[in-house]
Amino acid sequence: MRTDKFLQLSRLVKQRSTAKLLCDSGKITINGTAVKASHELSAGDTFTLESFGRRITVRVAEVPATKNVSKQRAAELYVLEKEEIIVLARIFLTILRF
Repeated sequence: MRTDKFLQLSRLVKQRSTAKLLCDSGKITINGTAVKASHELSAGDTFTLESFGRRITVRVAEVPATKNVSKQRAAELYVLEKEEIIVLARIFLTILRF
């Protein structure tokens, strides 16, 4: 399954177009390598997503066979391995000036 479609179905990203933008800007890496939105994901892959001031590392538990997934099942598609808050340098420097 395509990376952008998986991100949408798993509800890690709200819209597929947003997932595509994140892939194109290098904010999503799979097994340590930046990928395009069309990269095929498989079960067991580990990817990192940087967005909205946080960095999450997720392992793909299951790739759905259908194109529609319920909210309850969406949370079962991945295992959250790590979540970090990214401190933006610009905000940090602004705070130091005061």
